[in-house]
Amino acid sequence: MIGLILCGGKNNRMCSDKGLILQNNIPWARIAFNKLAELGLTVFLSINKEQKLDYQAFFAADHLVEDDDSLDIGGPLKGLLTIHKRYPDDSIFLFACDMPLMDKLVLTNLLDTAKRKNSRDAFVFDNDGDSEPLCAIYTSISLKQVTELYKTNQLPKQSMKYVLEHVDTLKIPLPTEWKVYFTNYNCPDDLNSLEV
Repeated sequence: MIGLILCGGKNNRMCSDKGLILQNNIPWARIAFNKLAELGLTVFLSINKEQKLDYQAFFAADHLVEDDDSLDIGGPLKGLLTIHKRYPDDSIFLFACDMPLMDKLVLTNLLDTAKRKNSRDAFVFDNDGDSEPLCAIYTSISLKQVTELYKTNQLPKQSMKYVLEHVDTLKIPLPTEWKVYFTNYNCPDDLNSLEV
């Protein structure tokens, strides 16, 4: 299993690159990277080509994976399928950079569940009936299925939640006390409640 930090969004609402927002002088992307690395995973960052120079100031080039522009897909799914093409036999622990409150306990729980329930193809927390697809584990089997759907024009929606409905997904009930860890920040006003 490898880790993938999603940093490739355009971040129009935030008006800046969310992965490079500093919290205690550390970029969000590095905070997320470190959390998955602490689980013993080899971690990569999903970026678009416009971000490459900025991210090379903080990360080694071999940790950066540029979106494959041959994939006619948008959003997080593009980053996920890009790294799947590079590492087709690896499961991927996907984690968005804009959840800086995430606790290692939650990530460890997800990883341990995936190891115990290895007959399933994807693992995601269920937040009162709403999946949390940007902190989830996608097995190589599920990614091969999604790739095939894409290649055969059977992927009319490219949202991660739609993808989860088309693979054998284990939805883990999210405890109330863990909900705060899934807070993501999408615009400058959101940052007022966070020490940056």
